[in-house]
Amino acid sequence: LDMATGVGDLSPRPDSPKNDEDSTPEFLGFARAGPADRRLRMAFSSDNYPWGPGEVFRYRSVDTYILAAAMDGFLKSREGADANLWDMMMDQVLRPIGLSYAPMMHSREAGGGRGVPIMGWGLYPTLDEMAKIAGLYQSAGVHQGQRLLSVGRLRAVFPTESEPGLLVLWDNDHGAYRYRSSFWLMPYRGAGGCFHWIPEMLGYGGNIIALMPNGMIGIRLSDAYEGSADQYEGETMAGGPARAKKFRNPSATSSSRLPWSSNTASIRFAISCSARCRSAMTVTFRGAPWSTASTATWPTTSVICPSACCR
Repeated sequence: LDMATGVGDLSPRPDSPKNDEDSTPEFLGFARAGPADRRLRMAFSSDNYPWGPGEVFRYRSVDTYILAAAMDGFLKSREGADANLWDMMMDQVLRPIGLSYAPMMHSREAGGGRGVPIMGWGLYPTLDEMAKIAGLYQSAGVHQGQRLLSVGRLRAVFPTESEPGLLVLWDNDHGAYRYRSSFWLMPYRGAGGCFHWIPEMLGYGGNIIALMPNGMIGIRLSDAYEGSADQYEGETMAGGPARAKKFRNPSATSSSRLPWSSNTASIRFAISCSARCRSAMTVTFRGAPWSTASTATWPTTSVICPSACCR
């Protein structure tokens, strides 16, 4: 969960900014491997780095899959061969908060059978579902009086110490990012001088779900991987200085009639709660040909708001 197994095939230098899945042949082979046994054989073929476990951050989704396979195997040993890790996640966590169907990619087994959930990637939530998952974290893992998430694991997500987790070779105007328990921790200092670690879920290409310290949730979605150094920068959602983010024109035939640029634009989703604890989603577009931001407000939806925002 901390991306620090000490196993991998890329740079043996601990200060390398590269991750083990930066287009390496090993990772691409793993991603296309198909059945679980073949994926695991490829995963276990990696070398050890010069450092030990828990010492150096090195992002590696292969290790997340190994963990998923171990958890799925343990579940089957307790509940039978038909048990599935993702089904348990749906039954015990996601369905109770309102996700009726959340598809997760699994390994492809012989005969079309469903294998091990990938877990390192492959979840396709809607905006509404993202907000509900983030809201569960912001409500301390409790939904309608029922505890769904471990208190101990939540403490790792919302750090109180000055240097949580492991150092990541990214930084912003407020300090260096860190990583722990599958969350990126963004340093942020507000206008009043108060310092916060903002937990973020980052998705490939620049998608961000940020858990703000005041109980708010920030969501930014993008569908283009441009390789810019600041594509995962989340300061804008926290109220910091804005920097341009590229966002591909989704469709020239879109019926939404929103003011998309013919070139690139940046998009930011800010979810805020009203007095009735309903959510208004405001989409802000920036980029050519506009000299100032244009805005479009979407209809209210059934997003669960964090309790701290509704007091």
